Amino acid sequence: MGRPRRTVVGTDVDERLLAAAASFLDGEGLQNVTVVEDDLFASALEPGSFDLVHARFQLAPLGRAEEQVDAYSRFLRPGGWLVLEEPDSSSWRFNPPAEAAERLIALVREAFAAAGGDFDAGRRLPALLRARGLEPALDAHVVALPAGHPYLLPARLRASLAR
Repeated sequence: MGRPRRTVVGTDVDERLLAAAASFLDGEGLQNVTVVEDDLFASALEPGSFDLVHARFQLAPLGRAEEQVDAYSRFLRPGGWLVLEEPDSSSWRFNPPAEAAERLIALVREAFAAAGGDFDAGRRLPALLRARGLEPALDAHVVALPAGHPYLLPARLRASLAR
């Protein structure tokens, strides 16, 4: 007798993204993964039907973090896992200091705020989860970018303009 078959369900409200995901799944032969059109805020998914709910960079753009966490939590079976990955710009550091990159980060934060989002949603996640009776387990990662990495473009652009 083999291992129980696990299934994965991916959702989105954008038909184009769903079509792209379905094409990828077909190309990779992933038969235990399905994608469905679903609106998190008016979901047709069965409450309490998932062992794991994972959302990456979903709270920051919308500015509806409380509603989203409540919706994600409704999908979980008792004992299920809610895994959220969100940005926190305070972790972005440059050595040596890069004024252009610091300005770019400030502009990103401003753009998210102007659209109603919160680019630093990750920083606020522990309090948000605790307010809902959930005890978060935090896991942070540091990524050191090598010289020439595309994310360092603002710093390189400033340096070239200063010459």
